[in-house]
Amino acid sequence: MPIARADWDAAARRLAEAVAVNRRIRDPLAEMLMHDALCWLNRSRGAYDDALAAGRRATRLCADVGWEGWAAATLGWSLLDLRAAAAAAEVLERGLAAGERTGAPDEIARCAGQLAWARLLLGDTGAAIALAVRAEELLQGVTAPPGSAFLFGAHAYAAVARVRLATGAPDRGEDLLRPVLAAATRVGWREAAAMTELVLGLCLQARGELDRARAALSHAAELADEHGIAATGWEAHASVAPLSGHPDEHYAAAGAIVERIAAQVRDEPLRRSLREWAKP
Repeated sequence: MPIARADWDAAARRLAEAVAVNRRIRDPLAEMLMHDALCWLNRSRGAYDDALAAGRRATRLCADVGWEGWAAATLGWSLLDLRAAAAAAEVLERGLAAGERTGAPDEIARCAGQLAWARLLLGDTGAAIALAVRAEELLQGVTAPPGSAFLFGAHAYAAVARVRLATGAPDRGEDLLRPVLAAATRVGWREAAAMTELVLGLCLQARGELDRARAALSHAAELADEHGIAATGWEAHASVAPLSGHPDEHYAAAGAIVERIAAQVRDEPLRRSLREWAKP
């Protein structure tokens, strides 16, 4: 799958072809899923205005075809990348409620895990922990062959691990992420690998494992740089900077990525929010 391989150009071509076909056959469910995929693709490569437009279109189409929790999770992820926690929480709350109505555990897990992180960013630690516990139970209940994981929910694992890290249990975060990182690495899902290794590195740093943290964060930054994975790239560079022998280089790299992202976001409050969060 091109998105998993971080082959953004090939993914864009295939989606454009699919959209063209669907204009002829007019399948509403396919249209929604294509816009959801466009949201995912554009978020991954840092084109956030395009990601938000596609994600909002996908969530509107869900009114007729369902899958609201799935589309909300993807749009909420885009907003969390920009650290727009309040907007993300609103989207993810609706998605979680929709997933609960239909009894879709994958939608519930994706929305609850990310909503936990959004609530943490908003200062509601109690709600964050409760949501993280619920999401973790669902994620740990996923059945997969040995060496596999629910990689379409890698962002939910990472979000839950962030809550565990921030609430004094980085070892729990590490235990949650290691199988996901191993599976993503094995199958070549580049963004899932970079993102989980970033958060794993933060967990290792919190545990005082500074050499291992430096190695994990450095590798996450390298992987993100190699494949143009925007949000993971800036955070990995910013996180490894104080642990490295060349902090200025990493801070400069993080700042350059943030500015590239910000240049593609027309919404001034969103640009300002991202820049504030990204300050070293």
